[in-house]
Amino acid sequence: MNARTENTVSVVMCCYHGDTHDQLIEAVDSILAQTLQPTEFIIVVDGPVDADMNAYLEHMESSANIVRVSRLEQNKGTAAARNHGMSIAQGEYIAIMDSDDIALPQRLEVQLRTLQEQGVDAVWSWQDEFYSETGEHAGCKRCPETHDEILASLKWRNLLPDPATFISKRCFEGSGGYHGWGVFGIDYVFFWNMALAGFRFYCIQQPLIRVRVSAVQRRRRGGWGLFRQDVKMRRWMLDQGIMNPVECAFAILLAFGFRMVPNGLRDLVYRRVLRK
Repeated sequence: MNARTENTVSVVMCCYHGDTHDQLIEAVDSILAQTLQPTEFIIVVDGPVDADMNAYLEHMESSANIVRVSRLEQNKGTAAARNHGMSIAQGEYIAIMDSDDIALPQRLEVQLRTLQEQGVDAVWSWQDEFYSETGEHAGCKRCPETHDEILASLKWRNLLPDPATFISKRCFEGSGGYHGWGVFGIDYVFFWNMALAGFRFYCIQQPLIRVRVSAVQRRRRGGWGLFRQDVKMRRWMLDQGIMNPVECAFAILLAFGFRMVPNGLRDLVYRRVLRK
């Protein structure tokens, strides 16, 4: 393929055997319906998938000239799969897309225009959430607008919606991409590595992506396993100079309370506080 050219956009999406076929189709269709068509749409297949998904991906690659399917022989996890997709992307800009979410039609157009107008390196938007079981509105993940406001909030909680990530490829090349920290923290570390490398952030103050959630999913965000990853994350932030020791201890205390409360209460916190 040709070298990167100005204003080209690569969309990177990963899928694996656990994805729901109908949701994957809806996610792919939302990218193909963008008002600003990407130069390429890279779908990374993270390990073996079933025959129906294989057939669908082969059909999309042959029928949509921007679709490019890249297959990993073994399941390597989200971090490795996304890093692979971004490493082979030819666009000047990269948009992350999840295989069970829906991009609003103007997402890429608005994000590219905003990144250029604001003179920044990475742009996000708010994230509209809906319950996968019923389709009902489940809240909105909001993030402050400017770089300094984002970093001030990012110290305490990851407010940047990962599925709405839109970056210059230089951000990936200059930060090392996603870190394989298990199920938690891969995007948080990536964002901070970008910030530490000097890249500038901006968040559009409206949702440009719709994300499926469920009460079961929110209940899974508790327990000792995730708390241990919280501690690892905060210690890393302390080592990087992002937090001082007092802030680190306070953040760990908050994480303990959040991970250990009853599941129903945690879901209530999401609905009434974190996603109101």
